[in-house]
Amino acid sequence: MTTWFSAARAIFDRIEATQSAAIERASQICADAIAADGLVHLFGTGHSRIPVEEMFPRYGSYPGFNPIVELSMTFHTQVVGANGQRQAMFIERVPGLAEIILQNFQFGPRDAMMVFSASGLPAVPVEMARGARRRGLPVIAITSVAQSKAGTVRPEVGARLLDEADVVIDLCTPASDALCALEGLDTPVGPSSTFAAVAVANTIKVRTAQLLVDRGAMTPVITSTTVVDEQRSRELFDAAYREHARRLARVLSPDAGSSTTGSTKTYKVGVSNTLTGNGWREEMICSIKAQGKAAGNVTQVTVANRNGGPAEQIADLRNLISAGVNAIILNPSDRDALNAVIKEAAGKGIVVVAVDQAVSAPEAYVLSNDQVKYGQLGAEWLFKQLKGTGSVVEMRGIDGVPADTDRHQGFTTALASYPGIKIVAQTFTGWSLNPAAQQINDLFSSGKKIDGVWTSGIDATIIDAYQTAKKPFVPTVGADNNKFVGQLVSLKSSGLVGAAVTNPPPVGGAGLAVALDVLAGKSHPKLIKLTPEVWDNTSSAGVSTLQSKYDASLDPYYSVQYAVAPYTTYSKAQLIACQS
Repeated sequence: MTTWFSAARAIFDRIEATQSAAIERASQICADAIAADGLVHLFGTGHSRIPVEEMFPRYGSYPGFNPIVELSMTFHTQVVGANGQRQAMFIERVPGLAEIILQNFQFGPRDAMMVFSASGLPAVPVEMARGARRRGLPVIAITSVAQSKAGTVRPEVGARLLDEADVVIDLCTPASDALCALEGLDTPVGPSSTFAAVAVANTIKVRTAQLLVDRGAMTPVITSTTVVDEQRSRELFDAAYREHARRLARVLSPDAGSSTTGSTKTYKVGVSNTLTGNGWREEMICSIKAQGKAAGNVTQVTVANRNGGPAEQIADLRNLISAGVNAIILNPSDRDALNAVIKEAAGKGIVVVAVDQAVSAPEAYVLSNDQVKYGQLGAEWLFKQLKGTGSVVEMRGIDGVPADTDRHQGFTTALASYPGIKIVAQTFTGWSLNPAAQQINDLFSSGKKIDGVWTSGIDATIIDAYQTAKKPFVPTVGADNNKFVGQLVSLKSSGLVGAAVTNPPPVGGAGLAVALDVLAGKSHPKLIKLTPEVWDNTSSAGVSTLQSKYDASLDPYYSVQYAVAPYTTYSKAQLIACQS
């Protein structure tokens, strides 16, 4: 008994230490949905129905969460015979069933989806998450990363649950699920994933409630007569159930489940990119292609892809206009120089979305990472690591392009608060591997003292150079590129201290989603900025995030961020397929 309790307590401690940031993001998603009169839909099969039911309805819970539980995959207490566990386990592995379930609901624009699955491998929970994202819902996955990665992805499924989510919360349970090895028994006993999932569910429930209270949007809490008098308990019970019924009525409207879609208008899309040979840009383009496929109404994606500046990009944009595209997604080479051709495109009814970097043309939509914050957050982390004193190298991108200018602005903003930091060198890497490697090697040869390196995304190359030169690592800031993320984990024990600042290439796919919405008559703000995060290998939460994001099967120079919620709806498998 003591062995199981101590092992269980250790799991609680790991969840609290490593998953708090993910739980906070999940709670914010839930609060946003419920406060906007939406629903957080909950799904689980097998024993994962238990945390679903824990969320709502029961004492201490409140409407806004909608449990979706299929008895055919959960009602197996008879174990064998009719309704036995063999049938339930078979059914949850059937591809295509999730889509049939989803067709019963008419999800709203403010809804979200939370999927529980310890292994995260059966077809139904994976495809529930995928189908929800395809419908525009942000998806929260609650799963055991160790158990999921120990298992094999079935070809007909194509991904794990953690690959199909916008937020992943790791149950921190072992691959075996069971916790206790007993003398005289060669298999462990005492499973852990259910209590861990219930703990996570209640943590999200409590934090979401606080956020709703702060916004003045809290719904009635089902409360026992041991807390309030009988009349008050009955009033809260009735109020909670009325509120749940009201919200659910919209989801179960007569149109829900209808397979009649009528005629669908189709579109041609143009893409303009002026930096080749860069993994980030390749992933950006792949995300556009994947989103076009997922949307189902894009018949053609024409890509103008070459190295160049404003003159070359203007020529490419005019060619796309002449090709009769309905939307153009561009990564701009200049903030102002493209304005005339963007105005020309808009005059022909073409929706133009600039991604990754901003343009000043009022006709264009802009969807990008907050590049000023990108520079500032990474620099602040680095300067704090150096305790405010030291010699730093700033390795920038392409001189004059908007993202580089904005990142440098953020870098210098951070620098102003650290007078003890000296910039001993500033380089322009062109966001290309070979120039970056040459530049850092030249700095090694110069004999200049280097205490830290800030990079604008050419990160793994710098770590490789330190290893090749057999020099001790210095604190290094980079982006969320797969190889660098892996290095931050694998080389931590060798002295590497570093941080990855997020900068998702799927802003390309998100930009296409916005363009298609605008073409369909939906509204979006002209400026959409994503807030970057910092994943460092100096905190347990950061290490846990880095470990969960690294993917040995992914291109080393791709970002580990394969989606941008709530815009992109393709699967990770669809994005990766573009590589070939």
